[in-house]
Amino acid sequence: MKKLIIIGILLTIPFLSLGADVFTAETAHYRILSTQSTQSAQDLGLRMESYYRLFNEVFRFIDSELPVKMNVRLFTSKNDFDTYLLRIVPQTRESFVYIQYKDPEKCELVLFLEQENISEEMLIHHGFIQYLNSFIPHPPLWMLKGFAKYF
Repeated sequence: MKKLIIIGILLTIPFLSLGADVFTAETAHYRILSTQSTQSAQDLGLRMESYYRLFNEVFRFIDSELPVKMNVRLFTSKNDFDTYLLRIVPQTRESFVYIQYKDPEKCELVLFLEQENISEEMLIHHGFIQYLNSFIPHPPLWMLKGFAKYF
């Protein structure tokens, strides 16, 4: 019994650091979680809102039809980013991944930021995928990938 308790504690220690310093910012359409600072979360929220307006100039979805605020999680440590992804999916990525669930409240765009250099093209691309999936649960692939490239 003691061994099971010790093993359980050892398995949870790596995940405790993920929730230790998480800063949150909310905008009209986004909930941003950042391991860097409240300011970085707010700055990313403003960028995502500007992309939202860009996407909505083309698609013109009604804001009230958005079921929940879209989640964006920003990591500044590659190790924390990989650990978080490995809890959810059996692989890691280099910098961006959109994780989709049946429950829209759980869906999130997960980013790894290295030295303040988020690729605008990748952020817009993945931001659009999140945007479209938030309004249309399973959009046609040609629409999803085609417009993600367009933006």
